[in-house]
Amino acid sequence: MNHFDVSPVNDLTADLLFNLPAVQYVEGLTQDFPRRPSKTYLLYFKHFPKFMVGDIQGMAHAADLLYLFDAGDLDVRKLVPFPIDPNNWGPEETALKYKYMHMISEFVKTGNPNKGVSGLSTCDWPPFDPQRRSYLQFAEYPEVKNDLKGDRVRLWRQQIPMWIKQYPIDEASPNM
Repeated sequence: MNHFDVSPVNDLTADLLFNLPAVQYVEGLTQDFPRRPSKTYLLYFKHFPKFMVGDIQGMAHAADLLYLFDAGDLDVRKLVPFPIDPNNWGPEETALKYKYMHMISEFVKTGNPNKGVSGLSTCDWPPFDPQRRSYLQFAEYPEVKNDLKGDRVRLWRQQIPMWIKQYPIDEASPNM
């Protein structure tokens, strides 16, 4: 398994707990678009930290906090309950940390994260709107993309409900 492979169980969990709710949330915040311009930005932190060891492959929940705060090793272990090896934190991780900290602090100060991104990369991150559905895929080289996990979001929102209607579960069935 290379570091870009993620298990189907992790994908399922990420969809149900993070991806689908995040997309639904930003859609709700931008429902008045274009009448009211969007000030909502969607970010997908796609990075595979070298300090994560064991079975965790990819950006685990709350691991982005290591890029946002100056936390020591003991604090990190309290914040991120995953096996880590702080000795694997290298220059790439430090550079990414400063990009992330700068971008988030710029967003907090101004409401627009682009000053934090444009000075450190070549992307222009537009606010989310229901038509373009833009988001920032944040990694060593940030990239603006559209329709976060679109196929999987459509699976959960359209295909699975359709299947449930087509193939209802018979509660009286002895096979259950």
